[in-house]
Amino acid sequence: MNRREMLKVGVGTAVAHSVVTVLGCAAQAGEAGQEGHSGGEGTPLAAPTDAMQAFARAAGECVSAGEACLSHCLRSLQTGDTMMGDCSRKVHAMLAICRAVPALATSASPHLGRLATLCQAVCQECHDACAPHAGHHAECRACMQACAATLQHAAAFAA
Repeated sequence: MNRREMLKVGVGTAVAHSVVTVLGCAAQAGEAGQEGHSGGEGTPLAAPTDAMQAFARAAGECVSAGEACLSHCLRSLQTGDTMMGDCSRKVHAMLAICRAVPALATSASPHLGRLATLCQAVCQECHDACAPHAGHHAECRACMQACAATLQHAAAFAA
């Protein structure tokens, strides 16, 4: 991986982190209500539905599988095998977004729909990047399958 590729990955990570931070802060601000600190008055927080909790679990499994896949990609890149370069970038982006899903899903955030739409995009890209390697590497296969499951759950919430 050359410096330009590392810079792209770094910038992509920074952008994804910024999006997640903005969504999370907006969710917290929206949940606080319009009245500010009013001694607990205002709209009570909604409890997460079973579907939201299932989406959070699927995204968590996607993160676990993605971490293993990314480690495999990095080991391959260390040996000079650049075939996994695109896969590593897609997995990296997926990890940034899927890490945010449980926080918004388990708090029944009104911003979950927008995050689910973004989650669909990155999980589809990651799935497609892992597919050519899935027959050869267990890590890629597990990541691809986890992304497919997360895509199904995200579809229920995508805005």
